Amino acid sequence: MLAARPPDQAAIESVLGAASHDDIYLSPHSDDICFSLGCLARQRHAGSLITVFPISFYRADQTSINAGQMLATTRRRLAEDAAFAQACGLGANVLDYPDALARGQGPFDSAQYAGASQLIQGKLIAALMGPTVGRRPTSRPWLFCPAGIGAHVDHLAVLNIVIRGLRQLRTHYRVAFYEDLHYAANNVRRERGLEVLRQWLGGRELQRWSLILDRRHQQEAKLQLVGLYSSQLTPAIRSIRAYTPAVPGPAVPHEALWMFQEDMHQLPG
Repeated sequence: MLAARPPDQAAIESVLGAASHDDIYLSPHSDDICFSLGCLARQRHAGSLITVFPISFYRADQTSINAGQMLATTRRRLAEDAAFAQACGLGANVLDYPDALARGQGPFDSAQYAGASQLIQGKLIAALMGPTVGRRPTSRPWLFCPAGIGAHVDHLAVLNIVIRGLRQLRTHYRVAFYEDLHYAANNVRRERGLEVLRQWLGGRELQRWSLILDRRHQQEAKLQLVGLYSSQLTPAIRSIRAYTPAVPGPAVPHEALWMFQEDMHQLPG
């Protein structure tokens, strides 16, 4: 496991290298990149956000939800994505897929991930591979992909597509799997999710890197980004604890990536 480093530019670049406008932040839903990697995205301030399942009628800020709210809720969530992307210097791109609830599925019916993967495969692969046309093969930006922690069917579908296409994708990208927050704040969910990730990767070894947010202003900055998604926030996920992966030992707020060692710029010493 890599040593934790403070979130300054030199420390980030020592592991990830310089930010690229070709970096891709892959978000199953509006809010997933913000909740999981918001500080990293803002620090690097380059790349594109791709939201796969933007069509939704779920809102946490209303006492009742129904499918009749789908258009209004989708517009609201896309506006939240746009505000986050602007704050982080990202291009905002969306595919046109409904989330699990909008498809009439249980969000945590993980057995349905294969069907969801089939639904999104064509457009998602095109969105990832299209920008690589004409790119120098020696210049590989980052593709930040959910690790699937929490077993949400939409997260697993995105992860499944990336892992199935890993050989082709790694020709053009360095791939990192981010710990899905707020789900990874629960130790049981986190351990189960990481075990599934290991199994799906066939036991290939990954290195973990943490972006430590141990200063008050860093935590406040993270929560300011989270606050952009006010339609999704319940009291339980308004504190920094909800955005702290449940690692063994004292829980220091941080964001986390799992990477193939050969993709890392260099190991911090």
